[in-house]
Amino acid sequence: MIKLRDIEEFEQWVLKTEYLYLYGAGKVCKKIINKLRAMGCISKVKNIFVTEDEKNDSQLYDIEIVKYEENVRNKDIPILIAVSSLYRYEIALKLENEKCDDFVLLENEVERWLNGDACGKRVRMQELEEQIVNYS
Repeated sequence: MIKLRDIEEFEQWVLKTEYLYLYGAGKVCKKIINKLRAMGCISKVKNIFVTEDEKNDSQLYDIEIVKYEENVRNKDIPILIAVSSLYRYEIALKLENEKCDDFVLLENEVERWLNGDACGKRVRMQELEEQIVNYS
């Protein structure tokens, strides 16, 4: 298991990874796909895995969505867990229980960045006031 702590680590990991799977077909996955497109790396995504295929379409942005099963995946390709923090560790536990250890977790900073917090960090009011005072 790999944990990516911030957007820079995410980008570096994507650039050095030949191919990847995404796990999850919701809002976080869509945002990751948009980021991968912006990076010119969308062709690295082989499939999108989901736990239950009945609840999902067959494709998301022209990428096939398939139910995760151990025999469906190429074990040389890592799985990027592309779900909100609410379900992230549940899916990680499921993968670990199925003896899959080649997966990637996004830390909350990456999720915040994907949700529009451009720097990935929140600036506290006191720090902001100090920056304003120091600027003038």
